[in-house]
Amino acid sequence: SMLPDMVPSAVVGTDRSESCRDLPVPGPPMTLAQDLWRFRYVGTLVALVLLESIFVSAQLPFIKATFFAGSYSLEILDCNQTPKLDACRRGTSDSAYWDGMLSGIASVMSVGTALGMGALSDSVGRRTVCLAKSVSATIAALSLAVSVVSGTSLWWYLVLGTIDRGLDANGVLLAMVADLTREKRTQRGTAIGGLVVFGIAVACVALPLAALLPPGLAVTIAAGV
Repeated sequence: SMLPDMVPSAVVGTDRSESCRDLPVPGPPMTLAQDLWRFRYVGTLVALVLLESIFVSAQLPFIKATFFAGSYSLEILDCNQTPKLDACRRGTSDSAYWDGMLSGIASVMSVGTALGMGALSDSVGRRTVCLAKSVSATIAALSLAVSVVSGTSLWWYLVLGTIDRGLDANGVLLAMVADLTREKRTQRGTAIGGLVVFGIAVACVALPLAALLPPGLAVTIAAGV
């Protein structure tokens, strides 16, 4: 063999020992329960966001229609009970107009905030940004609950809700999933799919319940979660 004549055996042995020392020692494989436990915070966040959105969205069209219908009638209306009244129909038309305007503003805001919140989460942490987003959603839901229960102007919620929707933290949530699956990159798609299935299960349970609740109780629960 020409190897001993070309490369000293001591050098070969040294390189092998150093390369062996640099290799990471594999740990014991994680069980399914341990994998699920790592996603407990992300799963809780997804469930709370969905519950807040579901309990609000199930009653929100009638709440908005009733609010705008007040401009066309001096009577105390409930467009959930009397949707065919002329005032409720006109209120629904006004609600659709402002929904389009405010949704467009929120979409424009989200273009910048998606990048900004992602960069911010790299410096201050994912949980801090998600907590700030949760506070924003809670404030918007509380303003809606106060409006429905006390009869105050709904414009507070329309403005605060638009700001909350404009704060796009979806990228931060995906970054959290990427951080949790850093050691198992091949399972990242499975983790995201599992969160989607979990969200669908939460929605299937919460949607029928939210549709049966009175508007005041539904938005109060949304503010609570």
